[in-house]
Amino acid sequence: MLKRVTWRSWALLGVLFAVYIALGLTWTPSGGAAEWVFRVGSLGATFAPLLLVAIYTATGNHWWSNDVGSAIVQLALSIPIITGPLAWSAWLDAGSITGGMVAWMEIAGPVLVTLAILRLCFVFVRIHRGGNGKSSSDEKT
Repeated sequence: MLKRVTWRSWALLGVLFAVYIALGLTWTPSGGAAEWVFRVGSLGATFAPLLLVAIYTATGNHWWSNDVGSAIVQLALSIPIITGPLAWSAWLDAGSITGGMVAWMEIAGPVLVTLAILRLCFVFVRIHRGGNGKSSSDEKT
């Protein structure tokens, strides 16, 4: 069951974003700390989308049978194509992307993410035009 998003959720996101910006403007990282932040972040950004797809599938959602689900999974699966080579370079290649396939994934990966986002935009526009994009608060009781 979906929970209603309240102002507290948006306030928490705003505070976290402000902390993120403040750390970026004021933090002077040492080489070791910055390297580990990048290593952990790139590894997490590689495997979190895969975990999302696994949980989405395991909970019985047939994402392959509808446009929204398949577009979300396509977007989630395109993220590791960008972050995977970054994690590979951080953990295994001393920070440099040298392999042909790894370099190609890093260069062409943003195109896949762009196409996945544009597909999701197209799906949402099509749903809205079809009249199925109304929320329950829009309907008169």
